[in-house]
Amino acid sequence: MENREAFKKTEQFAIEEEARENRWQQEYGKKLPEVMAQIDQLLKEGTEEAKWKLHAMFLDKDFFDKYKQTDEMANMYVIMQIFERERNSGITPGILDSGRDAEQLRNYIQSIKFLLYRLDFEIDEQAGEKLIAYFQEQNTSTIVIETMLTTVVMRPFIVVRKLEQLFEQHHMLKELFMIYNFINDKYPGNKRILKKQAELYARTGHQELAQQCMEQIGDYPEGICGSRETVLSIQEKIWRLRYMEKEACTEIAREIKTVKLSPEGWKCFLENEPVFAPEYYLLLTNAMLNEELTEIAEITLLFANEKVSGNEMILSLLADMYINQGAFKEALEVLEQIQQPSDIILKLQQVCRERIV
Repeated sequence: MENREAFKKTEQFAIEEEARENRWQQEYGKKLPEVMAQIDQLLKEGTEEAKWKLHAMFLDKDFFDKYKQTDEMANMYVIMQIFERERNSGITPGILDSGRDAEQLRNYIQSIKFLLYRLDFEIDEQAGEKLIAYFQEQNTSTIVIETMLTTVVMRPFIVVRKLEQLFEQHHMLKELFMIYNFINDKYPGNKRILKKQAELYARTGHQELAQQCMEQIGDYPEGICGSRETVLSIQEKIWRLRYMEKEACTEIAREIKTVKLSPEGWKCFLENEPVFAPEYYLLLTNAMLNEELTEIAEITLLFANEKVSGNEMILSLLADMYINQGAFKEALEVLEQIQQPSDIILKLQQVCRERIV
């Protein structure tokens, strides 16, 4: 693999790539306008038979392999996948039912892509409203939206949460069902989403599905963890952290401070909402210390040490906290858990021994 990557940087590779491109242009490139004209003719016919005939073209691996390197055909392939899923889901009208030709279909997909990009990176304050207006104007199906989320969005974890808020604000129930399912499938574990999904099922008469969602939420001891709203709010922030949104650490610490969550309540969250990656326990601890939540920070490190035994960074930070408190005996016990201590750790151990009365 390394040799292959190195070869790609050589002049010989560039020469071979140019030769391959020239052969492709001679064999297939010249025929591309003719192929696109055939596609447009089928789209112009507009019959169900013509649409499935077009779909069959892209099922032909030999055909698609010849042209998949082109933007035109790559876009049409995605469009055919959308068409198939819409028909299988009974969604009409679908992406091929608006009378668009190939270029218009490509522009349609590109427009959604750019609008999602602007929403993702907050390029425009009105990006969300413009996206919703475009969805409604173009009668965009939930299959199109879901496909774009999985194929073109750079930060889907951020975008799906923004879309959830937009769909709720605009009372777009079909889209809300889709986004809740998408989040639960791709990023499971958000209890607020499960609660909202249960409420939506109940509103639309699907009581059994609503009950299934509520059962997945489980129970938190509210006397320890605060109100249901507090539980769902803190739990969602830990969920965000689980999917590597580091900014959630500061938000968690500040909410714990604001609601005056007890150490027992924080223990309950840690036990029920595993973060998994050691670095995120460290980030959480630093956020707690920044908010002067020393006891909460200590609980976080002790819990992390149980889950990730022997992690030097976790043990070092825990020992440093004990040293700052003058608890040298506890600090030494922690430092001695490091299996291959560095010179700095060995010196800290010695300092602790000297300070223990």
